[in-house]
Amino acid sequence: MICVGAKSLEDAERNLEYASRRLAELGLVGRTKIVVRLQNIVAIGEIGRPIDIERLAGLPNVLYEPEQFPGAICHPEELEGASILVFASGKVVFTGLKSHQLLDSARHVLEKLSKDGY
Repeated sequence: MICVGAKSLEDAERNLEYASRRLAELGLVGRTKIVVRLQNIVAIGEIGRPIDIERLAGLPNVLYEPEQFPGAICHPEELEGASILVFASGKVVFTGLKSHQLLDSARHVLEKLSKDGY
């Protein structure tokens, strides 16, 4: 089973346990122990000022195709496959993070971009 939209690992575990229990009560599955594993953290943020997306697009590991998507997609190596979506408004979305530690790394990458004047 997959739990989407939980605000914490504890919420996800509680939701999955509830779903498992209800499915068993309905006779659709046998009783089973749920093992919860964090696979994808999605977080949103805001830099607090507009971003020059055209300039940002010149960096390595940044994809920007405005005809396809209105934001730049950054794939910093230190995020181990995760992405940062950066919009001209200064809003950002972190996707594909596998741990809370990578969320801290993503924050540092964003701070560096901000300091570099993008």
